[in-house]
Amino acid sequence: MTKMKKLILLLLVVLALMADATQTVLAQPEQSAQTQSAYIKAGKFFVQGNVGYGGGAFIAFGASFPIVPQVNVEYILADNAFGEGTGSFGIGGVGALGLYSVAGSNVTSIVAGVQGNYHFVPKAKFDPYIGLMLGFYTYTLSDRFGSFSYSGAAWSGHAGANYWFSNGFGLHGRIGYGVAIISLGVTIAF
Repeated sequence: MTKMKKLILLLLVVLALMADATQTVLAQPEQSAQTQSAYIKAGKFFVQGNVGYGGGAFIAFGASFPIVPQVNVEYILADNAFGEGTGSFGIGGVGALGLYSVAGSNVTSIVAGVQGNYHFVPKAKFDPYIGLMLGFYTYTLSDRFGSFSYSGAAWSGHAGANYWFSNGFGLHGRIGYGVAIISLGVTIAF
């Protein structure tokens, strides 16, 4: 099985698990206003610091240990985005820096873009979401012969989840294509 097929299979499994968890949370009795998260609602702002693995086409070319630190920000625009009882919609930005090597060349990649995310169960401790990112990338390859840079449009499809320990702090995980294949980190909400 190719790496891309494995990645697609992993993404489908995670989405199935997220759908099951979403149904479980929705089937639970309504929480009181004091126990609901005050941070997954319109007008709130998140900052996420992540460390990711992989990303872009260089994985296919055998990049060695491509670590991708990234920062995501998100502003929740709307509750009940598709009618009463539906999730929340947020927009924000993504910035990532990848440093790794491919076939004897050092690679520096920079990605910056805007993202849109749909949060399925915004008032639960487990907060799964899906989203898209559109932006700009630049890659610089350097070796003993010199360096070469190129850039262009970037995109990413992703699925992720926050797990909230309090109304302002949670752990974060995300899988997808484009910025990083998988990333883990923390989320701080304001």
